Amino acid sequence: MAGRRTQGEFLKAVLLKFVDSVKQIERGDFLLAVPLVAWLVLYVGSAQLSPSIRPDIYVKMLPLGERAMFGTSFVYEYMPYSKIITLVSSLPYLVHFAIPWIYAVYLWRMEGKNVALLFLCTIGTLNLLAVGFQIAVPTAPPWYIINYGYEPATYDVPPNPGRLTDIDDVLGITMFGGLYGGNPVVFGSMPSLHAAWPFTIAVFSRHTLGPWKWVYVLWVWWAAVYLTHHYVIDIIGGVLLSLFALSLTQPNYEAELARPMHKRAILCV
Repeated sequence: MAGRRTQGEFLKAVLLKFVDSVKQIERGDFLLAVPLVAWLVLYVGSAQLSPSIRPDIYVKMLPLGERAMFGTSFVYEYMPYSKIITLVSSLPYLVHFAIPWIYAVYLWRMEGKNVALLFLCTIGTLNLLAVGFQIAVPTAPPWYIINYGYEPATYDVPPNPGRLTDIDDVLGITMFGGLYGGNPVVFGSMPSLHAAWPFTIAVFSRHTLGPWKWVYVLWVWWAAVYLTHHYVIDIIGGVLLSLFALSLTQPNYEAELARPMHKRAILCV
């Protein structure tokens, strides 16, 4: 359908828009953009990596870890299932890719340019570390086990929207199929950026947005497991990586908030 974009196309558009915006940023501030640009290049460019140089895909590692921690390899099997519940779980996924950039605009207007750039630097650092790990240690998500069992995975396996196919089937369209069909990192179950992004925003915005942000965080976490996109252990990995990225930038954030807005000039870490 005309006008629909895959993840890859969306992120390419974001990269082009971001590069255009960088021209309006002071030269010294460009350092804040480096992690974000590096992540986008790595994420989009990973599709061009030859399978011959890629590592083997870990199919059993996460289910075994999940069983060791929670007594079952598939927590989603214990969740009530219906197409109405699937619809509820799909809602945060519809806005997931836009939320960090909307929040960055909010910060730019309310806290100033440098705080917004610091947030983008935090997200960029988080994403760069996550995608680097996902490429170096590729792991199969739950939907792979559902569709292929524990057979060794290969890089020609197409992306799969998991239970989100229910929404496409009901609506008679391929909205989520198209959205996830262009994902270049198919075997990136661990760590979960679906878990890390809202958690990072919630911690970064601890002075604003109120307690409801944590309801949204828990909503996304539940949806990621329910929709068979991630294991619970992936959620934990995403949170730990988020905390690491935040530990690099939060001291500067606190120092920045204490200064008059017209004097704010910071580095990422």
